[in-house]
Amino acid sequence: MVTVANNVNSVRVGHSIMLTEDEFAEVVTEFSDAMKTVFSSENLIIHSIIVGKTAYSIADNGSVRVLSRIS
Repeated sequence: MVTVANNVNSVRVGHSIMLTEDEFAEVVTEFSDAMKTVFSSENLIIHSIIVGKTAYSIADNGSVRVLSRIS
């Protein structure tokens, strides 16, 4: 089975994908060393993930989780 973390690079610049709770946990686990918290509030948390020259943001509001490729 191909995992979400292995397919993060398939997200094109300027595009986003919604993640299930399990997929979100997998991405967070796989890229925990590359993650930095950008914003945190009671209802929303946004992280940046930098992998080489590629940047992503990952957001979670408790019910919706979104991975976006920034560059």
